[in-house]
Amino acid sequence: MIESGIVVKSKVSVVIPLHDKETTIGRTLDSILAYPSVGDVVVVDDASTDNSARIVDEYCRTDARVRLHRREFKNVSMARNLGYELAEGDLVCFLDADDYWVGDVATVMKQLAEHYPGVEVFGVGHRVVSGRERINLKPVQLSVLGLIGRPELVSYQDYWIVPKSLRICSSTVAFRKPRMRLPSLFNPRLKFGEDLDLWIRASRYGKTCVCPAALVEIDRTDSTTHVYGSAPPEAWNLLSESLRESFESERKRVHFWDRKMAHELARAIRQFKLPLAWWFFCRLSLPFQLFLPIHLSLKALRRVGLGLATASHEKS
Repeated sequence: MIESGIVVKSKVSVVIPLHDKETTIGRTLDSILAYPSVGDVVVVDDASTDNSARIVDEYCRTDARVRLHRREFKNVSMARNLGYELAEGDLVCFLDADDYWVGDVATVMKQLAEHYPGVEVFGVGHRVVSGRERINLKPVQLSVLGLIGRPELVSYQDYWIVPKSLRICSSTVAFRKPRMRLPSLFNPRLKFGEDLDLWIRASRYGKTCVCPAALVEIDRTDSTTHVYGSAPPEAWNLLSESLRESFESERKRVHFWDRKMAHELARAIRQFKLPLAWWFFCRLSLPFQLFLPIHLSLKALRRVGLGLATASHEKS
């Protein structure tokens, strides 16, 4: 448990990639600027076509902590990476332009960084909401981290077995600056799954310290997040290449990838997307391809046997 009264010296920056979020960027900035613990806010406008940049300009005139940089990347990973380089703090948080803080994330990240000097990546919990829900932006001051949840050291080599309360995302994470071991951040080659790719790659260089308290709310009202099953094969190829490079042993790589491919295969079959199901089946390792039909056949026979036994019992 983290004790109160520690001296926190880190300066916290917040990076916001921005693209056509005029309806939410004001709320996002308000939720951050409510906390004096935030050192500076770097907004990277990536080819917005609406009034998003103009709204941020107004904040720049009223609060010196906000800085706006315009680019034409059309790539959220490149926007985040640029924001990290431009940030002045030695601890850099990321927040998407439609999400917002409901707690003093900066102070929590500072405390985690002070108490875990060997850790490079930090995170907090989150809650998924929609625009129909009531939003409370009243500042919440968190002076004693021990009151809101015990931090844990987590490895994301197998992301899907990590408890949901400890899973980080691109709006709940912070990195030290400069990085000690992690060679790169978000991969601009990936059009989806770039955050998952980063968490798993980071596991090669050490664990992530996560405070499970839900201090960030993720707004999915206008979410454009890709669903894994609907992603194009090219994106799957890049992500598979990246994920496979993230594991230290062939056994762990094959086991992890086969389980994920089998999960997506089953979902594609349930949705009657047979070409996509065949694509996932072809990506399974050969032993798993041979084992899967046998497993499904045994499962079907077991169901038939249970059905016959039930029918026999009812007749008797």
